[in-house]
Amino acid sequence: MNSYYGSLRWQRTLSADEQLSLKAYASRDEQNLDLSALLRDPKVTIAGLPFYLEVPYPLNSPQRLVAERYDVELQHAFAPTSSTRLVWGGGARLDRFSSTYYLNSTEPVEFRQQNLFANLEWRPTAKWVLNAGGMLERNSFTGTYWSPRVAANYHWQPGHTLRLIASRATHTPTIFEAKSDIRLSTSWTPASCATLKAFGLITSCAFPSVRSAYHQDDLRSETIDSRELGYLWELPGGHLDFKYSYDRLGDLLETYRPAGKSWQEYRNEGNAQIRAVEMQWQQRVASNTRIHLALAASRISGFNSERSGAYAESAASHSRSMLLAHDFDHRWTGSLAYYAVGRLTVQGDGDLQTPYERVDARLAYRFRDGAYQGEVAFIVQNLFDKPYQEVYYENLIGRRSYVNLRLEF
Repeated sequence: MNSYYGSLRWQRTLSADEQLSLKAYASRDEQNLDLSALLRDPKVTIAGLPFYLEVPYPLNSPQRLVAERYDVELQHAFAPTSSTRLVWGGGARLDRFSSTYYLNSTEPVEFRQQNLFANLEWRPTAKWVLNAGGMLERNSFTGTYWSPRVAANYHWQPGHTLRLIASRATHTPTIFEAKSDIRLSTSWTPASCATLKAFGLITSCAFPSVRSAYHQDDLRSETIDSRELGYLWELPGGHLDFKYSYDRLGDLLETYRPAGKSWQEYRNEGNAQIRAVEMQWQQRVASNTRIHLALAASRISGFNSERSGAYAESAASHSRSMLLAHDFDHRWTGSLAYYAVGRLTVQGDGDLQTPYERVDARLAYRFRDGAYQGEVAFIVQNLFDKPYQEVYYENLIGRRSYVNLRLEF
């Protein structure tokens, strides 16, 4: 397996109210697998004669999977007037994937995307902050989409803010969802063919091709329409944030097996709605000590879909977390984090995940040496070693420890 990734960011401040930035990202993952020797069993015999199936195509030869992504984005922020601020820009992305197994082709599949975006903030009075913006996206799989967003914040009295947000976003099908074509074809080996023909069990050594996954050419991007009502209460040394949200998801991609066919395919058949209540509290309890508490509860329902019932358990109905952080001095910091998540069922081929609790610990040392600065952190996840399930029944997560080094120069 070979992989690399890199990112570059260039930023220039043109004035106190104007800034220009350029970001570029590139990554490449390559996997080389050879399963042919593992799938063949030459020890099987019939009446002392050798008998085994040839490894099906394309697994009878070394497999090479390559995934690449190249992304660039330009952004410009400035203040057109004393009461407005505008951020606008654009970007382009290229994804390229090649796999004989998943695509039934030696040629790579490319996904191209271009977008333009803008957001205008306007403060008409001291009590009002208004935002309006959107993104125009065009991609090579599903065409052109417009994603708008509007928000209003009302500071009705000092330390108290009401907000209302409405937005629409889209999710484009992945390369596998839009272009998959998995086919397996095989034949008897010459020795096995001779054995079976000798006993009159077969007349031909060829097998038809068996397809297990295929794509639809008319897929649409998934959509989510969101509405949010929130309240922010600023406290001495902290704040409380309450939020109620309602999301309506449409054209969700679901897997189906067409009648009389051997393969599964994706279709835009799913719809769901999510209602959620969230609360966050951040507070500085001492000069060097902070606490963060979060609670969330949600209810999901599906409609107009054969799999509507599955959506109800696709996210935990409740969760809570707490973080306690302390600065021992200007170099040493430490924290304890607690997480609790309710039961859920991982969509796709995942299993029912039972409720679990977890405690993490972190101790870090910050340093500076001339032009260099950084941090060394020792982290322990699941401090009390209480195994919990993640995605699959057999995938139990126990205590894990590691060291993280961050350098800046």
